[in-house]
Amino acid sequence: MAKGVTLTASVLQGNQSHMAKRLINLKFAENGSDNAETQLKWTPPNPRPD
Repeated sequence: MAKGVTLTASVLQGNQSHMAKRLINLKFAENGSDNAETQLKWTPPNPRPD
């Protein structure tokens, strides 16, 4: 996986392992939802200059 790339995830509403909540705990932000799924996005922090 490339460094500095935004990640997206789609989690079905019926997911019984609470994956959306787990991703939110990992700093993913909710990027929309509907009756079927929740969309999440993680944006990497700004890299530190050398």
